[in-house]
Amino acid sequence: MKNKVLFILTAYMFVFLLGLNSCEKCGPFPENFKVAGFDFDNVSATFSETDEPKLAFSEISNDTILYNLFSVLIETKAEAIVHVDPTFNLINAAVACSPTIPRTDEKIDSILITTNQDFDETHQSGTNLHALFDIVVFDEANNIFNEKYTLINYIETKPFIPNNMFLILNSPPETSMHVEFTIHLFLDGIDIDFFEIKTKKVFIKIE
Repeated sequence: MKNKVLFILTAYMFVFLLGLNSCEKCGPFPENFKVAGFDFDNVSATFSETDEPKLAFSEISNDTILYNLFSVLIETKAEAIVHVDPTFNLINAAVACSPTIPRTDEKIDSILITTNQDFDETHQSGTNLHALFDIVVFDEANNIFNEKYTLINYIETKPFIPNNMFLILNSPPETSMHVEFTIHLFLDGIDIDFFEIKTKKVFIKIE
């Protein structure tokens, strides 16, 4: 009987130390993040609406692009929020070494897009061009993997801030032109409630 008890205690200590060692190597993991800013760039993007939607993008060559390929890639810069539990047990150790996907509770309130010149007869310089853009969203924590929406419909859902998003132009300008866009992101954030993006000048062709 004593040998059996000794064996059980020895086995428990082995598992305890193994769990502790594993946790030291792979935990703790961030469960949440907060937005620290955004990176952005003009890119050429195509979206295939098939059974398995696919997004492909690349650099813009010579700052010239066909209108329906023009896109602004916006990538979220995340700052991890790590919650450290001062207590320890084997169950917590196992959970800590099985990380969840970090998420944020911060949301997008609205997006305003303007340009430095008249885009067409309906959309003058300084007016909101959000109706002229679709958006493709990647938000791993909320199981959104490169899904496409009209920008207006997407914003109406008051979405969580995703990992990245592509604003894709869906309508041509009145004539081929050099243009710069200004994108205002209004956020329900922790540290950031507003972020302004000024794109590089690009020549957009209508055909």
